[in-house]
Amino acid sequence: MATDELIARYDADGTSVGTCPGPGARAKDSGNAATAVLTDRATANDPTCTYAALTRTCFPSCHDCWAGGVVAAAETPDECARRRNGEELGVPPVSLQRCCSDFR
Repeated sequence: MATDELIARYDADGTSVGTCPGPGARAKDSGNAATAVLTDRATANDPTCTYAALTRTCFPSCHDCWAGGVVAAAETPDECARRRNGEELGVPPVSLQRCCSDFR
């Protein structure tokens, strides 16, 4: 995420309440949302994995089966999940099945 990119902020009920700068996303109580997508391969029932970049702030240089990250200010959580799935795993747009939502 670019340092000048804005991310979406939400209240405890999941209502969008504005934005904050990308670097503030990990700040305590920033109210940001994040997505995580687990993709099964079409020919086998095992997860697709990615290798986290060395510059990643969370678990750099590690394998990860989840594609995802913070929701940008101009997108919904579902749009973010689709975008991240494409960016990180190279998976074309697919229908997603939401398994949970947690706003605290």
